[in-house]
This record gives sequence, C-alpha cells and structure tokens, in this order.
Amino acid sequence: MRRSLFQLVSLCASAVLLAGCITITPLGKETVVPTSATVSATPAEKTPVPTRMPTLSVTPDQLAGTQVTFLHPWSGESGRVMDLMIDEFNQSNEWGVHVLTLAPGSTGLAREALDEKAVNIDLAAVPISTLLRQDVSGRAVLDLNPYVAASEYGLSEDEIADFLPAFWNENLVEGKLFGLPAQQSASLLFYNATWAAELGYGSTPRSPLVFKMQTCSANALFRKDSDRSNDGIGGWIISSDADTLLNWLYALEGSDLTGMPDKFNVPAIKTAFDYLYRLQKDSCAWPSRLPEPYDYFATRQALAYSGTPQDFLPQAAAMTRAENEDDWKVIAYPSEDGTLFSSGLAYGVFKTDEKKQLAAWLFIRWLSEPANQARLVQASGSLPLGEDVLQHLQAFKDENPRWAESLSLLENVRTMPAAADGDLVRMVLEDAGVFLFRAEFAIEKIPELLSQLDQTIKELKEYQP
Repeated sequence: MRRSLFQLVSLCASAVLLAGCITITPLGKETVVPTSATVSATPAEKTPVPTRMPTLSVTPDQLAGTQVTFLHPWSGESGRVMDLMIDEFNQSNEWGVHVLTLAPGSTGLAREALDEKAVNIDLAAVPISTLLRQDVSGRAVLDLNPYVAASEYGLSEDEIADFLPAFWNENLVEGKLFGLPAQQSASLLFYNATWAAELGYGSTPRSPLVFKMQTCSANALFRKDSDRSNDGIGGWIISSDADTLLNWLYALEGSDLTGMPDKFNVPAIKTAFDYLYRLQKDSCAWPSRLPEPYDYFATRQALAYSGTPQDFLPQAAAMTRAENEDDWKVIAYPSEDGTLFSSGLAYGVFKTDEKKQLAAWLFIRWLSEPANQARLVQASGSLPLGEDVLQHLQAFKDENPRWAESLSLLENVRTMPAAADGDLVRMVLEDAGVFLFRAEFAIEKIPELLSQLDQTIKELKEYQP
C-alpha cells in the first residue's frame, strides 16, 4: 500500500502542459431570471461578521488593464457555465480587469497545478485544505478579511450573514479568512423508498443495523431466483471514496469527526471497518462493474448508493430512461442525529501585488452574487450556499423535486475543521478503503490495515514539502 500512496502524492504536472491550458474564455452570456424563494436553507445561527478594517491602498479605479489567472477544477456543463461567467465579467466589469482561465479538468489536477510553482496563478477554486497546504508550503494565501470589510467594495453584513455558517466558517482558520465558499457538496445516500417499502420497511434507515437489514433484504430477493449470476447484487453499491468512509465512521461511532482523524488504529474505527467488511461479505454491499451507479439504481439492482448532490441530475435522467416511477430520495448516513458532513471548494487569492489581489477579489465578489451562485448550482446540482440564492432557483426546484427535498438536510450540515494535511489523509484513507473491499481481504487483517494507514500518513507528512 505504501508504494501506491507515494505514487498518489507524487506531482507530475509540467509547466508546459499547464501553460497550454491558459485561454481567454469564449464570448457569450447567460442570464438567470430571479423568482421568489419558498425554501429556507439557513438556520438561526448567523455567520460571523468581520470587524471593519482600514481601506486598502489600491482602489478599483487603478486596475485598468490588470490581468489575473484563475485556476478552477470544473469541466463539462459546470465548466461551460463558468467559462460563460468569466467571459461576461471580462466584457462587463467597470474596472478593466481581465481574467484568464486555467482549467485542468478536475480538483486533483488543479492541486497539481498549484504544486507546480512555476505556474503563475492569482486565484483558485480548490478545497480549503489545499489552500492551507499551499500557504504553509510557499504559495502564500491572502487573508480576505480586509477585502470583505472594505467599505466601498466589500460585502455587507447581510451578504456575509446569508452564507450558511458551516460553509463560511470552514474557510475561517484561526481568524484568517482563507477563501469565500465557491461550491458545496456532501456525501449522501441515494435510497429507493418504494422498493424498501415493498421489502417491508416503511421508513428510511436511521441506524447502521437497520441499513444492513434493508440492504440484505434487497440482496435476498435476487437469491430467490434461479439465476446465480445476480446473487451478489441488490444492496448498497460499495464506495471507498474518502468522504463516504468519513461519513460511515461518524455513523458507526468510529470517530466524532470534530477534526480530521489523525489516528485510525483505534478500537472504535476497527469496529467501523468490521461493519463495512461484513456488509460486503454478507452480500448486503457489492462492487459495481460500471463507473456510474445511475442505471443500477434505476433498474432496481441497488437499493442504495453513495453519491453527492451533483448526482441528482444524471440520476433523474436515468430514472426517466428506465421508465421507473419509484419514489427515490437522498438521506444522510444512518445515525441518530442525521448529521450531514459537507465539503466544498473555496475561492482563494494568492499574494502577488496589490492590484492583482484587488482585481481577484472583485472577480470573486462578482462570482459570489446570488444570481451567479445560482448559475453554478443549476449546472451541477450542488448545494446552495445560503438562502438568497434560492430566489433564483425556483424553476430549478420545480424541475428537480428531489434536489428541493434535500434542502431539509442542510439543517444538520457540518463541516470538519480544515487542516493543511487534509488532502493527504483523505488519499490515504481512500486507498485503505480499496484494500478493505477487495474480495481477497480477510477481516483479521483489519488491525494491520489500520496500522499501515497510520504509518503511511506519518511517512507522507514527513515526505511532503
């Protein structure tokens, strides 16, 4: 395992390849028509408002001709919409700021681009843990507090307070505001309520034991027929994604997740790994042969699978193709309090010169306007960052009722405190999950696996620059 993990953290992006990705985005505009909001996603808790700070020495009227390079991970429809927004900003902003785009195509490739120090990047949309790691490894991240608090071009108290506190506070580390929320996601369980009811379960699982009972019952249905080739399907589609495993660790009381676990070889986490191992060995969970779960779920070959809000749109399309009218929904991982752990991307600015920094901030502020937030949500199905954005999403909610229903889960949303080594820990945990779910893996090897997991994390922390 150690060798594969070192390969994971080795950085192979070259400056030549990355430079080829820098483009000025194509012309075009896209407008979202505001409508009335009927769903509130913001709890009573208020987002902290920073103390007013002195005005910065550079003013927007000094920025004419300033260019900044924006690194983002989006591709597909989300990438297309982001390109349209960048082009719209370039053509319409009153300060003469021009944004260039560096879009390698994924979050992992965006991290590699940042680690390639030869590449000039002024701002980026990446996980907050990535910004923290860059800050301690030489690419200093700007504290956005003075920009947020600026009287002429900052954010109002109402604009700040509109962000869901969990999302805003994820980017506030020891008083420094490393970024503004850009896009928020969460690990969820997609669940077929109609099929579960036919199996004898009238409510969604609120405990790991009930979840196992339901998924095992789904599998038992296939074992009753004469086709032995389908005896392993029916339950939960296995996922070794780091966010999936972290949510399971919380649901199984393997960790309180008040912070990213720094030690996994403990009895509670061993118990959690035991549960996941037995879920597979008892045929209540099974490995997918296809890269996407949508058709399995739509054709009742899986009672549940792990996904994110970005899976809403393709899953709805798969149900339509299959002419399946089952009542499906998303639920939190089965725990007593229904806690939903969220993770996301943040807009961060790197320290360069004051003109570029202010230009980058003005672009981020524009992207953070609720109407522009809505455009990215509609393209991806991600979570709303606050309540005001919902005013621009009424039609989207009407067209995607399961997405609208999922907003109630935001009442229990939490984020784990950011850590500079968070990306590293997630990679190692995911690699351990792959080993756990291998057909040849034995339950008695779990303590050794967890010990190796801890040792690998320790070695990689010492290895990384």
